[in-house]
Amino acid sequence: MTATSVAVSVCLLTVVILLCHLQLASSCSCLPQHTQHHFCNSHFVIKVRIKSVKMVVKKGFSTNDLQQLPLPVLTSAERSYKVWVREVYKGHQFIAEGSHPELYTSFYESMCGVANLEVGKTYVIMGKISAAKLKFTNCNWREPWEKISKNQRRGLRYWYEKNCDSCKIDACGAFSPCSQQEKERAASGESCLWDPMSGQCQNLHSSCVKHDGGACRWFKTTELMRSKNCTKSNQKVLNKKMDFFHR
Repeated sequence: MTATSVAVSVCLLTVVILLCHLQLASSCSCLPQHTQHHFCNSHFVIKVRIKSVKMVVKKGFSTNDLQQLPLPVLTSAERSYKVWVREVYKGHQFIAEGSHPELYTSFYESMCGVANLEVGKTYVIMGKISAAKLKFTNCNWREPWEKISKNQRRGLRYWYEKNCDSCKIDACGAFSPCSQQEKERAASGESCLWDPMSGQCQNLHSSCVKHDGGACRWFKTTELMRSKNCTKSNQKVLNKKMDFFHR
């Protein structure tokens, strides 16, 4: 075997090992959840403008020559987004408005990394504090600011956090039938049912809030009831659910 063929074989073996490693570690599946649910389960929720992005590897190593990096270092690489914090909706103890922190995510999309945020664009990003870092994954909610509805913005600034401790949102329906426990919880006013397959209107235009009677129900916004984005069939489903909670 020539030196060239040996080099090619080693290179191919390295690629195969890397692909296998990524495949084993790339089980990135995210269950659909209402924005309010994401908010309540996040450590921080911030409105930021992306300033820059770079690849980050473990201390002692450099990204100048990726071919020289050991496999564990390469697969643990992160993508760092330098941001300008415009508003803090949750996590004031971790982040200050006007600050310029770094948000970290896996460098690889196959490992739930977020790779599509654009420099100069404004987003709302939710995430967790891990190892003293602000981290987020593809399973954490994030959205360009201009695509966030008026009622979602109200939720971010007030309704979501106000109802985190009092109201739960159970995601079930066409894709996964509600359990008996979930049905009983909703019937007793402890939660709101949300069907990801037909509840996009609720996601964009409503919050699960505790009403004066003590029960959790979807807040009836004008946009929810009349939005042109809601199909007639979806609206009928929403009305039936709301009528059930108002009995």
